[in-house]
Amino acid sequence: MKKEMVILLFVLFSSFAIAATYYNCPPAFDTDTEVLYVTGKGMFLYLRNPPESPSIDVAALISPITRNELHDLIDFYLQGGDCNTQVANSKSGNTIIKIANKIENVGYYSSGGSSCNISGNTISSGSCYYQYYCSSGTATENCTLCSGNCSSGSCDAVTDKCISAPLPGMHIELHEDRVIKDALLKHITAEIGDSNFTHLNISNNAPYDKLVGYWNFDAEPTGTTGETYYDYSGNGHDLTGNADSTTSSGGIYGNYGQTDGNGDDIYASSHADFNFDEGLMTLSGWFNCPTGDWTGIWSFNGGGQYIKHHGNSFDMDGYIWDGSDIQKFNINGNSKTDGVWYHLAWTFNLSNDLITITGYHNSNIVNSWTSSTDYDFSGNWNFKLGESNNNNADCQYDEIMVFNTFLTAQQISDIYNNQSARFKTTGTQILDNQRYLNISSGYNTINVTANFQANFKSRISLIMGYYDGSWHHTAPQNITGYNSFTISGASTNLTLNFTLHAGSAANPFYTPVLRGDINLTA
Repeated sequence: MKKEMVILLFVLFSSFAIAATYYNCPPAFDTDTEVLYVTGKGMFLYLRNPPESPSIDVAALISPITRNELHDLIDFYLQGGDCNTQVANSKSGNTIIKIANKIENVGYYSSGGSSCNISGNTISSGSCYYQYYCSSGTATENCTLCSGNCSSGSCDAVTDKCISAPLPGMHIELHEDRVIKDALLKHITAEIGDSNFTHLNISNNAPYDKLVGYWNFDAEPTGTTGETYYDYSGNGHDLTGNADSTTSSGGIYGNYGQTDGNGDDIYASSHADFNFDEGLMTLSGWFNCPTGDWTGIWSFNGGGQYIKHHGNSFDMDGYIWDGSDIQKFNINGNSKTDGVWYHLAWTFNLSNDLITITGYHNSNIVNSWTSSTDYDFSGNWNFKLGESNNNNADCQYDEIMVFNTFLTAQQISDIYNNQSARFKTTGTQILDNQRYLNISSGYNTINVTANFQANFKSRISLIMGYYDGSWHHTAPQNITGYNSFTISGASTNLTLNFTLHAGSAANPFYTPVLRGDINLTA
């Protein structure tokens, strides 16, 4: 009989634990064999009308009840609504038994005035129940398992753990102005204006030590007109888009600028850097005129003087005018296909007052031309794309560079073949202003959302610093737009340490761009 009783109770406990998964009330048992009641947040086992020869091992009755099963039962009654349960009032003749590996005590009580005879660990006769209740020793159907034992926060009855109130979600928004103005920059240039972003510094090796302006159109938003197109040379010669000029994706490298030939242009304001008075100049860039309208793809002019492109059908020809003399320079050009990108370069040598212009098509010399008249240029000139003295081009532009030096054929070939190291290899951008990078302790994961561009194997890595009494640093991660960093939950301060890595490490010709706001969440 003892063996059968143990099996019966085990089945009942197991069935009830499974039922709890569905949050249903326990099945109604035959009143003559009723064995189980649960009330409130406590668990009651009710033994009624024991067999004629009761010899029940209490330890055997209890041992099948695992801690998880107990929590399932409690969870059932917390979530399952109102199930009428019987609560015994009489608590005479109880014995407290501590169960190994459980924090709960078990109390045995008589039910409804009936005697509950317990001999050691054995119920010998009568009607008894026993209750799991809090380890504090308070027997009440409304206690939770860890109730009264949590120094802070509240008790989770299902997990039997003291939990603190959840921390509010953390959100730090670093506006793009702050990302740039408050940053410690090394080998990094900050562009501030319509768009705010950073990129690697230009190399100080030849020929880039003579770079006047460099526009790659990559950091500007696409599809908007009248944009500012930033000068990566560090000289501040930003281009401004007029009328319908805009940028689009899908250039030779990243985005490109474009004019539609209907009165629009992209220009840099007048400056002495563009007036050729030092005698040596070079213009290099990628051009694509999808409709075959190549007339007026660039010009330098000011004060009644100019040097401008004015070729038709892909000719690289143009005109020179210093206010006294005008000549057409004849470079001609190779055959072309509409809608194809071509790398074109013009070098200008005015060292002997006569001017020699050499044209390059995809790094190959097309032709050279020398004027028959001396030229004298002065004053501030502007630089334009897509317009030359009222002639507008339907054309696209990428990687446009102006040098105040005469590039050699090899240097032009290196640019065309991406073998020209125009940027620093790496640069760092560190945000450590604790006015806005101090946090509340309790967070062990910080998520970073950042906007960036990284083409041609360029990349941006991020190391997060965190202070929990001393400074520590995470392993670097290449940013993907959303990165998660694990820190100490005791941390109260953060730093963000970005490193920009140029594309093609051997010849770093392309810079990544970090732009826009940075958001930290937890």
